[in-house]
Amino acid sequence: MTKGKSRAAAACAAALSVAIAATFAPSFAQDARKLFGGRAPRTCASHKGALNAATAKQYFICDAESITGSNGSGWKEHLVSDVTVEVGSPRPFNIQSDTFDFSADYHIDPAQPVYPIRGGYTDWLCVQLGEINGEPGKNCTRSFQKKASGICFKSSFGEFHCTMMDINAQDDFPNRYPPPAQP
Repeated sequence: MTKGKSRAAAACAAALSVAIAATFAPSFAQDARKLFGGRAPRTCASHKGALNAATAKQYFICDAESITGSNGSGWKEHLVSDVTVEVGSPRPFNIQSDTFDFSADYHIDPAQPVYPIRGGYTDWLCVQLGEINGEPGKNCTRSFQKKASGICFKSSFGEFHCTMMDINAQDDFPNRYPPPAQP
């Protein structure tokens, strides 16, 4: 096969895989209300703005909110509310404290400074409506992350990502709630 045909075949295969994924992946922005009774996770158009308290809050929200699972195992929605963030002075990357699943998933750039953050938020975990004893509107648990701490870092793609948590968070379990309202 020639290089031209090989590139064309690769482009065709890539387009086909995107089309298949688009066909079978749920449209979460449209289906979140139907699946969970609430809003869709927030997303960021870009993670490339300068880092300050407002953008760190935005990046944290976009990184923290998601829908996970599958048709076989059930879908779960992760949301946050009441988010506050303070950004500390930058420090050098530390391989022992700054290398963990989240930073690896987002390709932390060890050549860039790391910014300590602290704040608080309410963490929500929602399952599909009716999954818990068939009670619609009582499908979420919440955890109060009042003294959360973490980091913001730049990825090897030049994008900021932020994560924080309170290791002494107060879980409000077994109480169940509807999803949080639109911010």
